[in-house]
Amino acid sequence: MGRGQIGELRRAYREFQCRGDVDALLAAVEDLGRCFGDPQREAAVRRARPPIGRQELRLVGFDLVSGG
Repeated sequence: MGRGQIGELRRAYREFQCRGDVDALLAAVEDLGRCFGDPQREAAVRRARPPIGRQELRLVGFDLVSGG
């Protein structure tokens, strides 16, 4: 998700926290899915991104454990 989509989602969640209207939150999430959830685009992004390998996982694990 891009910065704009995350902002929209946060806004919808803040409204949900204030009002407690689950239907409004679900409607906002569905709208985001319709606007930005293009399955063909998502498949293209997944193909363009190389898979995470063992070395990358070790680095992430090390950073998490070491705090750096």
